[in-house]
Amino acid sequence: MENDTKLWDASTLQRLKELKSIKANVTVGNAFPKLPLLTLDGKGFLLENIHSDYTLLFFYDLGCTHCRKATPALVTMAKQYTNKLNVVAITLDPDEVGWKAFINQFQT
Repeated sequence: MENDTKLWDASTLQRLKELKSIKANVTVGNAFPKLPLLTLDGKGFLLENIHSDYTLLFFYDLGCTHCRKATPALVTMAKQYTNKLNVVAITLDPDEVGWKAFINQFQT
């Protein structure tokens, strides 16, 4: 079989390299990489400023059916363990209308 990477454009290859680098650093005992995160009102924040017993990072895609199935369970779990658990939902989708609709639909 011919090398499939010939079919990928430069931006896809760059994103794969970035993801590989992040995954290499995300191991037990290592600090999580600093991500440029924003709150719903557009203010920046850092994960290390979250103070809870547990922090769950939920990376989701607006069109992902698995994400849509998992979100209600995560919302329920976050409500159940509100004193110990902080859930941070993260999307890389720049479609603000889309992710705000996702948030409204699932009440996250």
